[in-house]
Formats: sequence, C-alpha cells, structure tokens
Amino acid sequence: SVLVVYSSLFLRWSFVVQPQNLFLGACHFTNICAQLNQGRRAIQYKLENGQQGQVEELAKQVGMVGAVMGGAIMAGPPVRR
Repeated sequence: SVLVVYSSLFLRWSFVVQPQNLFLGACHFTNICAQLNQGRRAIQYKLENGQQGQVEELAKQVGMVGAVMGGAIMAGPPVRR
C-alpha cells in the first residue's frame, strides 16, 4: 500500500510541474496498476486460505490510507495548464 500512495503522489506531481512530465506520469500509473493487482492477489490468497479476519482488518487500513491520500492530493498544489 505504501507504493500505491507513493506512486499516486508522484503521478499527481508529474502533472503539477512545468513542463508536465507525461512519461513519469505513465510510469507511476503503471506502477499503481501493478501494485493494486498484487494487493488483489494477496487478498484472494488470504480468502482462499480462510483468513477472513485479516482481510477485514486490511480493508479498514486501506480505507484509512485512502482518506489520508485523498486529503494529501486535495491539499496539494493545483494542476497547471
């Protein structure tokens, strides 16, 4: 989850800087997709092995991280055109 937050912030940053760095944005977007897929695979593995409690705890943590990340993105500088 740390890598998703890191890549999300730098994806946003790639659009804020002048000139916009679209290649950097594409790299971080790809990394976000890859890390989310890894998270999906980990959750699927835990569910198949009867670790429902751990999955529920993980869902709470993801919700908190998502709220913090959304706040950090909203508090950041505006995207320039």
